[in-house]
Amino acid sequence: MPEILFERLAEAAVCLVPAWPLLRFLGRRRPGRSRASRLAHLAAGSLAFMAYAGVIAASAIYAPQILRGLALCAAAGTGLYLWWSSPGFGRRRGLPPGSLAPAPVGLTTDQSFFLNQHRRHGPVFKVLPKYRPTVCLVGHAAAQDFLKASAADLAAPPSLFNRHIPKGFLRYMDAAHHGDYRRRFQAALAPDLVASNDGPLRSLMRAAFERWDGPVDKEMTAVMFAVMARLFFGISASDPEFPRLRRAYGQIAVNDKSRAGGQAAERAIREIETLVADVAVRCGVEGAPRTVLGTLITREPAALDDPTVRRNLIYMAETAHRDVAGLMTWVMKILSENRPWVRRLRDQLAIGAPVPVDGKGRSLADRLILESLRLERSEYLFRRALREVRIGPFTIPKGWHVRVCIREGHRTNPAFERPEEFNPDRFLDRSFEPKDYAPFGLDHHRCLGQKIAADVTRLFLEELFGRFDFDVVTDGPVEFGGSHWQPGSAFRIRLTTPAQTETETVAEPA
Repeated sequence: MPEILFERLAEAAVCLVPAWPLLRFLGRRRPGRSRASRLAHLAAGSLAFMAYAGVIAASAIYAPQILRGLALCAAAGTGLYLWWSSPGFGRRRGLPPGSLAPAPVGLTTDQSFFLNQHRRHGPVFKVLPKYRPTVCLVGHAAAQDFLKASAADLAAPPSLFNRHIPKGFLRYMDAAHHGDYRRRFQAALAPDLVASNDGPLRSLMRAAFERWDGPVDKEMTAVMFAVMARLFFGISASDPEFPRLRRAYGQIAVNDKSRAGGQAAERAIREIETLVADVAVRCGVEGAPRTVLGTLITREPAALDDPTVRRNLIYMAETAHRDVAGLMTWVMKILSENRPWVRRLRDQLAIGAPVPVDGKGRSLADRLILESLRLERSEYLFRRALREVRIGPFTIPKGWHVRVCIREGHRTNPAFERPEEFNPDRFLDRSFEPKDYAPFGLDHHRCLGQKIAADVTRLFLEELFGRFDFDVVTDGPVEFGGSHWQPGSAFRIRLTTPAQTETETVAEPA
């Protein structure tokens, strides 16, 4: 009898082993999720675990043959899981090292996850972040060579909103169409676009500072939407079309996967198309603001007849305002932890004279942005292997994803001394080649809006710190937002008048 009891307990224990990944999944921290969401997730998982344990207990008491079958299946499954998760899995096939354990806990709880994998396995390694095996590359020079050599064998996996655009969003467009559309939009995104709207943009930002009250990410998103509405369509926050435009854009939010590809988004796009067509009539009027839309139709009067052009324009404004808001949120978070640089910037702006620039024509605000991009907002590029490809001694199977780890490349490149340190003066009188610094991409799909992003962010910093200082009201750990790491949702600041007695300083460069 004791032998039978021990045997059944052993079989039950074997059956429970596969539940361990579930328990780890339930126990991991999920920053940014509401308490109700976390409790619901925990309750659903706990009920599933208890039901599974109940089946095992019932089998142990009433159907030991079934329990034995479950134990054999669990043992086989556990063995396969351990084999699949082993860093050496696939070595004979030429796969790189690294574990393919499904949904590794550190992926969403540790911002250094990919950096740690690089340290453990080298510059090429494999992971299983969601449902598709992924080969990760760290090192801009090698990644740049690989993307160029394998351009015909790789494609950018599209986001859900891509389905609303006939030939696809420019970032995901195939080679047959990409070159033509890229040239057209490159011409429309004029280098002097922000400068030609300098006065109205500064006024818009000042108004936002006066009513600033809320989490930084939400405030930044609101002000950057107003900025991009002006730059892309010439619609100011005071115009009657603005509330309608804002409501419609709320329905196509690219960061909301539950709505991005649905019918509500399609209806909102059509409404924005109507608004854009109405606004386009005003573009040729004397005194009309300089806009992306205006430049586009001036160069090509029938441009809006092409739905791919119309919808790329709409989604460029959407992605631009969210990307720049994300960058600005990171800039404020980093500056909150590096206060001497705030004082140095304020001191320069307080002089009232033209802001000093270095030999490359960059101000301190420009260098603050470049360094913030190096440390954070530039995270990765994604590609999908259309057929089997090689990178060095390793094989990337057809259908696998490729992740170029831009952030990790910036933190491991010997071109940057003490790479974990925030030091904007590493860009003083110096430019870096893409093989060292590439926050906006490495290949022909790199972002066209980098000049707009940099100019808007610089304008924001000049207006903010030319008038205000700030205090951190609440803060928290960084959070994984599904696609990007971001400052915690609790990060909130209060704008203040600069303290006259502040003594912190940073030594000027020699």
